[in-house]
Amino acid sequence: MRKSRESASDLLGKARMLGSAELADVCLGMVIRRRRLAAGISMEALGETMGVSYQQVQKYETGTNRVAFSRLLPLAAALNCSASELVTDVENELHVYDQRKNGLSDPSREAGR
Repeated sequence: MRKSRESASDLLGKARMLGSAELADVCLGMVIRRRRLAAGISMEALGETMGVSYQQVQKYETGTNRVAFSRLLPLAAALNCSASELVTDVENELHVYDQRKNGLSDPSREAGR
Protein backbone atom coordinates (compact mmCIF):
# COMPACT_ATOMS: atom_id res chain seq x y z
CA MET A 1 0.00 0.00 0.00
CA ARG A 2 1.34 3.43 -0.93
CA LYS A 3 1.72 5.92 1.88
CA SER A 4 -0.24 9.11 1.30
CA ARG A 5 1.66 12.34 0.84
CA GLU A 6 1.99 14.35 4.03
CA SER A 7 0.82 17.92 3.80
CA ALA A 8 2.87 20.92 4.81
CA SER A 9 0.65 21.40 7.84
CA ASP A 10 1.20 17.77 8.93
CA LEU A 11 4.96 18.15 8.71
CA LEU A 12 4.89 21.59 10.30
CA GLY A 13 3.01 20.19 13.28
CA LYS A 14 5.50 17.35 13.69
CA ALA A 15 8.50 19.67 13.35
CA ARG A 16 7.07 22.17 15.84
CA MET A 17 6.58 19.36 18.36
CA LEU A 18 10.32 18.77 18.05
CA GLY A 19 11.00 22.40 18.87
CA SER A 20 11.29 24.40 15.68
CA ALA A 21 10.18 24.83 12.12
CA GLU A 22 8.99 27.49 9.84
CA LEU A 23 6.52 26.71 7.12
CA ALA A 24 8.97 27.61 4.34
CA ASP A 25 11.56 25.20 5.81
CA VAL A 26 8.98 22.43 5.93
CA CYS A 27 7.94 23.13 2.34
CA LEU A 28 11.57 23.11 1.21
CA GLY A 29 11.96 19.75 2.93
CA MET A 30 8.94 18.41 1.07
CA VAL A 31 10.41 19.64 -2.21
CA ILE A 32 13.81 18.07 -1.44
CA ARG A 33 12.21 14.72 -0.61
CA ARG A 34 9.96 14.73 -3.67
CA ARG A 35 12.83 15.59 -6.02
CA ARG A 36 15.20 13.12 -4.34
CA LEU A 37 12.74 10.26 -4.66
CA ALA A 38 11.88 11.20 -8.26
CA ALA A 39 15.59 11.10 -9.09
CA GLY A 40 16.02 7.74 -7.35
CA ILE A 41 18.65 9.11 -4.97
CA SER A 42 19.02 7.74 -1.44
CA MET A 43 19.42 10.00 1.58
CA GLU A 44 22.90 8.59 1.98
CA ALA A 45 23.91 9.42 -1.59
CA LEU A 46 22.44 12.92 -1.41
CA GLY A 47 24.19 13.56 1.90
CA GLU A 48 27.48 12.31 0.54
CA THR A 49 27.21 14.60 -2.49
CA MET A 50 26.42 17.56 -0.24
CA GLY A 51 29.02 16.73 2.41
CA VAL A 52 26.48 16.02 5.16
CA SER A 53 25.17 12.88 6.85
CA TYR A 54 21.99 11.11 5.82
CA GLN A 55 20.60 12.15 9.21
CA GLN A 56 21.11 15.78 8.21
CA VAL A 57 19.28 15.15 4.92
CA GLN A 58 16.45 13.59 6.92
CA LYS A 59 16.27 16.69 9.11
CA TYR A 60 16.20 18.91 6.03
CA GLU A 61 13.36 16.85 4.57
CA THR A 62 11.24 17.15 7.71
CA GLY A 63 11.98 20.84 8.19
CA THR A 64 13.61 20.13 11.55
CA ASN A 65 16.85 21.78 10.37
CA ARG A 66 17.15 24.64 7.93
CA VAL A 67 19.17 24.34 4.75
CA ALA A 68 21.98 26.90 4.82
CA PHE A 69 22.32 28.98 1.67
CA SER A 70 25.86 27.62 1.25
CA ARG A 71 24.29 24.14 0.94
CA LEU A 72 21.49 25.19 -1.42
CA LEU A 73 23.57 25.24 -4.61
CA PRO A 74 25.20 21.83 -4.01
CA LEU A 75 21.76 20.49 -3.06
CA ALA A 76 20.21 21.76 -6.29
CA ALA A 77 23.08 20.35 -8.35
CA ALA A 78 22.70 16.95 -6.66
CA LEU A 79 18.98 17.00 -7.49
CA ASN A 80 19.67 18.01 -11.11
CA CYS A 81 17.86 21.34 -10.85
CA SER A 82 18.62 24.97 -10.15
CA ALA A 83 18.25 26.74 -6.84
CA SER A 84 15.59 28.92 -8.44
CA GLU A 85 13.58 25.79 -9.33
CA LEU A 86 13.70 24.72 -5.68
CA VAL A 87 12.51 28.17 -4.60
CA THR A 88 9.69 28.11 -7.17
CA ASP A 89 8.62 24.68 -5.92
CA VAL A 90 8.58 26.00 -2.34
CA GLU A 91 6.48 28.98 -3.42
CA ASN A 92 4.03 26.59 -5.06
CA GLU A 93 3.82 24.48 -1.87
CA LEU A 94 3.19 27.63 0.17
CA HIS A 95 0.42 28.63 -2.23
CA VAL A 96 -1.26 25.22 -1.91
CA TYR A 97 -0.92 25.42 1.89
CA ASP A 98 -2.53 28.88 1.93
CA GLN A 99 -5.41 27.70 -0.23
CA ARG A 100 -6.06 24.68 1.99
CA LYS A 101 -5.79 26.81 5.12
CA ASN A 102 -8.36 29.22 3.69
CA GLY A 103 -10.74 26.40 2.76
CA LEU A 104 -10.11 26.58 -0.97
CA SER A 105 -9.61 23.48 -3.07
CA ASP A 106 -6.22 22.22 -4.16
CA PRO A 107 -5.57 23.65 -7.64
CA SER A 108 -3.53 20.60 -8.65
CA ARG A 109 -6.57 18.39 -7.98
CA GLU A 110 -8.86 20.76 -9.81
CA ALA A 111 -6.63 20.60 -12.90
CA GLY A 112 -6.96 16.81 -12.97
CA ARG A 113 -10.75 16.90 -13.22
